[in-house]
Amino acid sequence: MDVAPFIENDRTMVPARFIAEALGATVAWIDSTRTVMIDYEGETLSLAIDRLSPGMDVPPFIRDSRTFVPTRYIMEYFHARVEWDPVTRTVTIQK
Repeated sequence: MDVAPFIENDRTMVPARFIAEALGATVAWIDSTRTVMIDYEGETLSLAIDRLSPGMDVPPFIRDSRTFVPTRYIMEYFHARVEWDPVTRTVTIQK
């Protein structure tokens, strides 16, 4: 990962391509609508920049030429379990 994750409004934000490819998903960018599409095991998640999707409380946004997305939202959408350790500030994901 060439851009570090960070916390924004109590959500761990990571580059969309990094988190999706770590899961084994594919990522596409649609420039005309500023939308990132993540495909995984027959499911597709479409996320528009600066817009909330249902159940999301921090929208995807672009920083340092990367699209950042909330880790928990992405992982739980694709049925992974996400745990946060506040002491070590570590996210653990289990698929």
